[in-house]
Amino acid sequence: MPTRRGRLRAIRASAACACALLAVATVAAAQGLDGLLSADYWVPQPGERAQLALDLDGHATEFRLLKHHEGTSILFAVRDRASGRDVAVVKTNSLSTNVSAEIYAWRLAVVLGCPGVVAPVSPVTLSGRSWPDARELLAGAWYGGTRKEDARREVLAELDRALAAGRGLPGAIKPWLGCFAQSRRLGTRELLAATDAAAWLRAGGPPPGDGTVALSQVSELQEPRGVHLGRIAARRLAADLADVLLLDALVGQDDRFAGGNLHFWCEGGERRRQDVGSAPPLWDLGEVRLLALDNGAALRPGANTGLQDLRGEIHPGVRAERFDRRVVGRLRELRRQTAGADSARVWEVLGLAGKRAEVASHRLDEVLAHLDGLTAAYGAEVWLPDPEFRDRRRP
Repeated sequence: MPTRRGRLRAIRASAACACALLAVATVAAAQGLDGLLSADYWVPQPGERAQLALDLDGHATEFRLLKHHEGTSILFAVRDRASGRDVAVVKTNSLSTNVSAEIYAWRLAVVLGCPGVVAPVSPVTLSGRSWPDARELLAGAWYGGTRKEDARREVLAELDRALAAGRGLPGAIKPWLGCFAQSRRLGTRELLAATDAAAWLRAGGPPPGDGTVALSQVSELQEPRGVHLGRIAARRLAADLADVLLLDALVGQDDRFAGGNLHFWCEGGERRRQDVGSAPPLWDLGEVRLLALDNGAALRPGANTGLQDLRGEIHPGVRAERFDRRVVGRLRELRRQTAGADSARVWEVLGLAGKRAEVASHRLDEVLAHLDGLTAAYGAEVWLPDPEFRDRRRP
């Protein structure tokens, strides 16, 4: 039975995770690119430190296998034994899932000053007690004749090869975000193209204005089930969506709109039940941000649907021609740093080396060429209004 102290610790950790996500943007902006990329290694940000402090091989935590999360990806929830609450998620390489892409997407978002749209991700190795726990869970699972079953078998075989070689299995660890919901309306091209948010990103389109947008989604698989409601400032929604499309093009994301793979998460870290007794239940997430939660289908040579979406080549109504000026400025500075004699070290700080760094560098050039073309064609029209704007005349 979880102790009262354990329950309180887990609840505080969940709220602290949301606060840490918000704090990273401020820290990154204060540091600048030089502060983030000057060392020979990546300095963990506030959102990463709690998950890196978890003892995965000790008796304070235990694993459980997640079944209905992130498509074919193999995910383990890390549960705090004292409270009985999930505190983190561990993800492994499998089929189309590349944990290096997950790590790179997070670090790139921090460097560009838009970490609020990506969950903190850190490299981790399954070894010691965590290795047999993960193997036992995988060996006892079955996903039928699906690609997720193929992924389960692949990860199980890789775990066995790691054991035989006396090495650990590399993966990635994220915080457990207990307050988010999938957004099919924004995560499906046909539906997104018909929204005001998509129009705000088109050159010549209307500005986002100073209003608020209501988001909602029915959840039938992930707990808690019901209707999830959230509110987001129009300016923030436009900037978040532009940031997601930009990051997807930079990492070579190929799975953002395949199955509504875009979410919104609550900044306060807690959802509240409304209309108790209603069917289905109503859950209020309060103020929300967009969240690109799954970034593993990326960093591969060849097709880049992220870049195609940025350009509007898949659906003409889904494209980005307006951006946050500060994010683009930091992107150009990143290109200057990765184009110099010290480029290999900079890419390694971002989590990449060899062929993967080459792929990322090529993606960066493609995106900047697109931005240069937009700037030449539309001038100042390519800049979104400041997402942090607050009208001081309002109470």
